[in-house]
Amino acid sequence: MVNATTACTAIISADERQLLPYEEPTRTWAGHGTGALCNFCGSQIKPHDIEYEVELVAAGSVRNLHFHFNCYRTWETQR
Repeated sequence: MVNATTACTAIISADERQLLPYEEPTRTWAGHGTGALCNFCGSQIKPHDIEYEVELVAAGSVRNLHFHFNCYRTWETQR
């Protein structure tokens, strides 16, 4: 598990990228953390954190991902 404050420097493996493939999000929301687990680092997104929720649609299937702000930025750059 990667500490949320250092997640922006994390490098994920090819296997992990398959779990979190980058697709252009259909919709993206940002707000206060809801307690969801971050799909990038695995840590809880606490109420004082900024949480990004991303909606992906592929082959008729909808998937929502939750990220800390820094984890979201890192995920975006690793496409």
